[in-house]
Amino acid sequence: MPHLRITPITLALLSLYSAQTLANDSLQSDERMNVLIRKGHSAPNATTQNYSGDSVIKIVPGSTDINKSLDQLISENSPGFVNTNSGTSKHNSSNYHRGLSDKYTLYLLNGVAFPTSTLGSQSIPDIPVESIELIEVIRGAQASLYGSSSLTGVINIITKTGATSDAQLNISTGSHNTNRLGGVYADNFGKFHVMTSFEVDKSDGYDFIEASEDDFGYQTYSMSSYAAYVTESSRLSLAINNGTSDLEIYESFPSAGKAETTQDTLQLTGKYIQVFNKHFSSEFTLSSAQVDLEAGHHNSTDVDLYSTDETLTQLHLNSEWSKVTVNLGGEFIHSEYDSNENGEDRDQKALYIAFSSDVTDYLNVSGGLRNDNYSDFGDALTYSAGFSLFNTASLSYKTSFTAPSYNDLYWPDTGNANLEAEEGEMLELSLTHNIDTQSAHIPLKFNIYTGSLDNKIEWAPIAPGSWTWSPFNIGEVEIKGAEVYMQYNASNFIFDIAGAYSESIDKSTNEQLDNVPEWSGSSSFQYNVTNSITPKFIYSYIGERTASSGELDAVHLLDFAISYQVIKHINVGFSINNITDNGKQFHDGYNADGRTYQLTLGANL
Repeated sequence: MPHLRITPITLALLSLYSAQTLANDSLQSDERMNVLIRKGHSAPNATTQNYSGDSVIKIVPGSTDINKSLDQLISENSPGFVNTNSGTSKHNSSNYHRGLSDKYTLYLLNGVAFPTSTLGSQSIPDIPVESIELIEVIRGAQASLYGSSSLTGVINIITKTGATSDAQLNISTGSHNTNRLGGVYADNFGKFHVMTSFEVDKSDGYDFIEASEDDFGYQTYSMSSYAAYVTESSRLSLAINNGTSDLEIYESFPSAGKAETTQDTLQLTGKYIQVFNKHFSSEFTLSSAQVDLEAGHHNSTDVDLYSTDETLTQLHLNSEWSKVTVNLGGEFIHSEYDSNENGEDRDQKALYIAFSSDVTDYLNVSGGLRNDNYSDFGDALTYSAGFSLFNTASLSYKTSFTAPSYNDLYWPDTGNANLEAEEGEMLELSLTHNIDTQSAHIPLKFNIYTGSLDNKIEWAPIAPGSWTWSPFNIGEVEIKGAEVYMQYNASNFIFDIAGAYSESIDKSTNEQLDNVPEWSGSSSFQYNVTNSITPKFIYSYIGERTASSGELDAVHLLDFAISYQVIKHINVGFSINNITDNGKQFHDGYNADGRTYQLTLGANL
């Protein structure tokens, strides 16, 4: 495969002339239209709240969020999602969702799973913030439709489509010689809709590795493009996402030092949606992705090569009637993993069916069944059920199945081919209430949940004191927790507060999993001083947690950002992160960044 870093500009130009889709009014008229057709390019403002048993938080990035990583943005707005920042914004971050690593959260980009290097745990896609229309954090019984590996939830990142015109360019500079350039162009020309965006980000970094005194920098480039052709009853679309990153990393063994790793990612996704009549519609998806990883070594010319290729074919059918919605479909995923030491492949076939029914005016019930067949792990049956009362109280139950990744099974020298798959279950009660007054909109959400994860896979030293780590099934983990979210959205200010309590107890030790806080929370206050000046304060809290090195103290973070519309098309932004210069560790072995500054000049054309 050619080196991907030369392709983004070509792909962006190509996407401007490619055929793609946007939802028309007939496709958006029914509030219970199926989640896959209503997601992504089909309808940027779609939500899955209509499925009983589901709780959804919608995040819309604003002008003060341009320089944030996506995991930072999600953690600030979603209770139970904790970003422990084991690196800079472009290095890998250790995120925890409902007491477990976000390996058990299914990340989607416009409704399609995003690829990862060497088929390891899923990671948040590195795409320009300017391209994002909406982020949905979904909890509840959606496993049947999205996939079985979604025990703690689904995070769907939805990009802009050109439904409305948008053209902006942002230039930022700040601490650690960090410089960023990002922009987006989106518009429609009759039946054609286009969007293309890009980001270039570079930084000298800081010494976030406790065992090293070096600064660890990065240089990244990413782009996301979309084009659509729409008729009254059909839509055809193509999405292109491409990125490359050069990261300075630290090799964690006795002779360790600074090394470099390069990763290139390319994903192409095509969709065709056809509405036959008011009762029947279909969606056909083809997606192909490749991730190439080159990992260097300290004081060595050796380079480890890893490559992941993944193709997805999916057919989804939807039938809607006055009281009942039925979704069914199938998908086939072929993935290949290659390194300079070994190579493997996996086929995954799935069939699923889900329904939602209004039994009465105040009671909705739903359920789903999914069967996945793995070429290396056999069949896995997962199911879900839920009901909703008065669209206020809902109860859901779901099961999950997570096959070991290729990293776990075949990582050179340390993989464990004898691993068993992980199986989980989750029971959740969700209470939602929206208060609307003449001056404000006030959404209130409260969730409590309990569940378990069997055969959890953990990487650990092969012997006490060893520098060689390998993955093992540690047994059962019991999880339970509660989350609360409230927002006060008035005409001139927005205030929100979120908090979470989560337990994830390893039954073999009866201890909380390492690095996972029991308590976490966030709050923000944004005030429109005038039509042109908007300051915002953001507070984040990560509670005490255990680690291999001992107890980690609680962390309090306070950030500030302000944007100023200088003239009609020009705005200036300024942000201070970690105002109090809190140096406590977010994650064991990783230093927190100190107080940093960022200045942004933006143009809205």
